[in-house]
Amino acid sequence: MLAYFWLSAPPEIDFDTTDLGLSKCGNAVIAEAISGDTVRLSSGEDIQLADIKAPEYWPAPSQYKSWPYAAISKDILHEMVSGKAADFYCSKKHMNFQGTKVAHILIENNMWLQQKLLSEGTVFFYPGALSKPAVKSLYIQEQTARESGKGIWEKSIYGPKTALDTDLKSGWFHIVRGTVVSAKKVRQTIYLNFEENWREDFTIEIPAKTARAMKKAGLNPLDMEHKSVEVRGIIEWGGGPKIILTSPNRLRLLPNQPSARPAITGSPT
Repeated sequence: MLAYFWLSAPPEIDFDTTDLGLSKCGNAVIAEAISGDTVRLSSGEDIQLADIKAPEYWPAPSQYKSWPYAAISKDILHEMVSGKAADFYCSKKHMNFQGTKVAHILIENNMWLQQKLLSEGTVFFYPGALSKPAVKSLYIQEQTARESGKGIWEKSIYGPKTALDTDLKSGWFHIVRGTVVSAKKVRQTIYLNFEENWREDFTIEIPAKTARAMKKAGLNPLDMEHKSVEVRGIIEWGGGPKIILTSPNRLRLLPNQPSARPAITGSPT
């Protein structure tokens, strides 16, 4: 039984389709969970849960290794949804690059799966590029789970890193915090750097499309020097570790903190 993960949760958020920018895009019975953030319907169609990300799960045999907690995350979702009727709510663009439908899901008794999974600490909050500002209300669900050490947050490898950490792992999802040392525009791309040596430091790379969306929302990335920020995404490598910001919703301002180089820690395994 996995019910011991379901002991407490922050106050629920109203599922307001207008505020969230969603419209109903189907209903069906869910047969199973195939990862911590993807379900398979009785028809065989897969649905990816919008605005969250679970630790990567790779069933055997696979050339890839599942991330820590991935199997538990999948099993918890499976226990929640197997055999349950579900309603799906989508944004205008509701297919991912693999052709899988991406949706928010309500199951029996109007349980909002995204909210439930975040509050139980089985997934990361990972808002999409088209997510409405209201979806940021889900941050509190993740934060409460993280502060109580539930689920994935029990493992220190998933906790927020600082931009000066030496153990940012390429290909992994990380939440990174730091104070921006410089904000530079090169051609149409903006780079937020966190040390003077921009060729080796952690960098947030902001494509022109994302920068325009940020400015439209009243946040100019070129004005972020000396600001403390938190960004989340997959670590890539190019002149040091970086996150390419494809959604403005994945970056937020934090109260400014004094810069401090953290103790060097080992790489996650």
